[in-house]
Amino acid sequence: MTDAAQARKRALDVVEAMAPNPPVGGLQPELRLIDDLGFDSLRLVELTMALEDALELDPIPQARLAGVMTVDAVQDLAAEMKGSGS
Repeated sequence: MTDAAQARKRALDVVEAMAPNPPVGGLQPELRLIDDLGFDSLRLVELTMALEDALELDPIPQARLAGVMTVDAVQDLAAEMKGSGS
């Protein structure tokens, strides 16, 4: 498994573990963090810190987080950040 694939899988695991309202059937890429999974602003900050820890990343820049609204976007960000050597 590539670093990017591992990062995507680990990000999915972190989101699933932290989701306040996880769906019964499991996470789907199109699920929205706030509207579907119940994340609030504090929980999103905690998610960011958990991703940084789980993937051993440098702090994720705030500008990169602005468009991250779905499970798939979290996975894309994790793969990108891990691939950039952060």
